Amino acid sequence: MNFVRRKIVLEKLGICYKTLYKLRDRNEIETTIIGKNTVYNLDKYMRDNKIKIK
Repeated sequence: MNFVRRKIVLEKLGICYKTLYKLRDRNEIETTIIGKNTVYNLDKYMRDNKIKIK
């Protein structure tokens, strides 16, 4: 899932995020900062909440 797609997904979920950035290593999963400096791995967040992208 690319950067723009992730951003759209976050907006659709209504998640308030401060920043969305890519880690240096392209193989690493992008990390999202949601709410008050809480760092979530977006893929894990979506898995844990059973969120699917159509």
